[in-house]
Amino acid sequence: MKNKCIAQIAIVLALASRTGAGPQQMSGSVSPPVLGFVPDGSSNLRPLIGVAGAAFVGPAVDLGFEFLQTAVASGQGYVLAIAGDAKRAVWLQVRGDGMAAHSLDMRECGEMDEMSGVVWERKRTRCDRQTIEGIDRIALSSTGSAAALLQGSTGRIYIFTGLSQSPVFARVIDTGGRDSVSVFAVTDDAQRVAFALSDGERGSLFLSAGHELPRPIGSLPHPSSIQFLRGSEAAIVADDMEDRIYSLSNGQLYALATAENGIAGPVALAVSTNNRRVFVANGRSGSVTILDVAGAAPVTVECHCSPKGLYPTSTDSVFRLTEFSGGPVVLFDASVEPSRMTFAPAGRLDFASLPNRLAGMK
Repeated sequence: MKNKCIAQIAIVLALASRTGAGPQQMSGSVSPPVLGFVPDGSSNLRPLIGVAGAAFVGPAVDLGFEFLQTAVASGQGYVLAIAGDAKRAVWLQVRGDGMAAHSLDMRECGEMDEMSGVVWERKRTRCDRQTIEGIDRIALSSTGSAAALLQGSTGRIYIFTGLSQSPVFARVIDTGGRDSVSVFAVTDDAQRVAFALSDGERGSLFLSAGHELPRPIGSLPHPSSIQFLRGSEAAIVADDMEDRIYSLSNGQLYALATAENGIAGPVALAVSTNNRRVFVANGRSGSVTILDVAGAAPVTVECHCSPKGLYPTSTDSVFRLTEFSGGPVVLFDASVEPSRMTFAPAGRLDFASLPNRLAGMK
């Protein structure tokens, strides 16, 4: 019991040495491990505090503005949000004492001639910043090192890199499909973007590499999710009309799983850190199907819920399935064998009484 409870907290010891012959001083602080963040429907984020199997939803973090959507990266120390009526893209840097908000701007630089009187003397570099608005959806790469932002009204996808330290605008892709991009994804190195255009009954999958024009890959009824493997150009594609999962490799689509393997209305995809397992959230059956790329039989785990996505946490192969509306949040834990569903109820940890609680454990 004692070891289990101690595993729920992270003890960070800071060592500071004094100059001279005096003894070293040691100061300690107790801070809880954070699995990630979940929006609460009131323009607040709430931390998921604890570890898989022993976590709870913490108190709200007021961001100071209303947001329409958030995207949380696994262990990258940031959150992306779509803010306000203008639907601006905002980068929230997670700090020990809170979050710092910065707008994601498109920064373009070029050389221009500088004139003195009537003589063109030299060239100088000029950089222009343009705030990006009208963003409808956000997609993070598998590790969270890159992000793609969809401006649905224009069909443009804006790509950013360096999100763990300082976001850098990379390029913009014109999909040619206003209000018809069903899903999209970006590789960790931001060099490739996959997206699908669909009218709800017929769809087409495209791939954009570097600054090349997007090229068609294949036709699917309704692509519902795309996820690149970690550090790879290969991707996984889901279609929720035909209940199929595809592997996208070298510009070709290969069938990976069907309804016979437990696929039922796939709404989201995710991959394990080693790329050996693919996780499929099934909206129609309320379950998660685990596909082994090595060929082992698929395994389906029931959640008895309506999964909204496979949102990554700070722990490999642990994902949040549902939103927070006052009740418990459902977590899917594939870091253990067998895989399981766990719940994170709303609550709080009383740190003032923590030393006494630990001392009294048997």
